[in-house]
Amino acid sequence: MPTIRMPFVSEGDSRPLAKCVIAGAQSVGLSPQSFAIGMTHFLETLASEVSKGRCILISGFGKFGIYIPKSRKDDDIPTPHPQFQPAKAFRNEVAFTAPPNQSAHDEMVRYRHRQHPSVRPDKDGSRVFTAMAATRDRLIADAERQGLDVEDLTPKR
Repeated sequence: MPTIRMPFVSEGDSRPLAKCVIAGAQSVGLSPQSFAIGMTHFLETLASEVSKGRCILISGFGKFGIYIPKSRKDDDIPTPHPQFQPAKAFRNEVAFTAPPNQSAHDEMVRYRHRQHPSVRPDKDGSRVFTAMAATRDRLIADAERQGLDVEDLTPKR
């Protein structure tokens, strides 16, 4: 199995993601690094489209869009939030095949808490394209260290 190190992800968290990247790369005949770089471009564009107020539907998987919660006070300015609504097929696959794993549930709750705006109100965080560009840079540097040809990894603009 080819080695791929996912930047900015701890070892325990990266195994399922690396598995997905390797399987996707093998199914389309790309190196895992090339596939991961393509994936960063996809996620960056998805975030850009959602931030423009557009919905992105991936049939059988789900829909990405914005959610504007009702304000509790009349003078509050509504703030849009990104939202993912899984498709029925995806929900059913998880419901019928996933083990009842409390640790995975706890991990999702912790992640949701860490991402809440009230946790670090002084920090706006980085934009998605900044994170994806940094991920691509790390993937390219890692591929070069492994002696892989990285010409096909550079973004075509």
